[in-house]
Amino acid sequence: MIFSTFCYAQSGTADAKIQNALCKDWKIVAYEMFGTVNQPEDNEANDHILLNSDFTCTIVEHGVTTNGKWSTNASLSYFAVLPSNSKTRRVYNIIQNNGNEMKVNYQDSVLVKRIYHLKAK
Repeated sequence: MIFSTFCYAQSGTADAKIQNALCKDWKIVAYEMFGTVNQPEDNEANDHILLNSDFTCTIVEHGVTTNGKWSTNASLSYFAVLPSNSKTRRVYNIIQNNGNEMKVNYQDSVLVKRIYHLKAK
């Protein structure tokens, strides 16, 4: 996917706008697939993503913790995560963000779309 917007560098410190909007520990509270809202399964109960102000992140998926880096654009319409154990960047398009709750749209490598419902811890 090609982005024509400026992507904030993954070094330095996020400005106040980014810190207020994204630099939080986001817990996955639900996800939508094929029009159905699902609650996390037992092995997903503690899944979350911590976006730090220095553009590093910690991702917990199915109980497995991975560190990485993240970035966003000037309009905060998405955030992208690059886990340290992967060469593939994951792009989460932000549908809604009120500072404490966020909905993001993610399409995986086999083109399955999910809408994650996230809540700041």
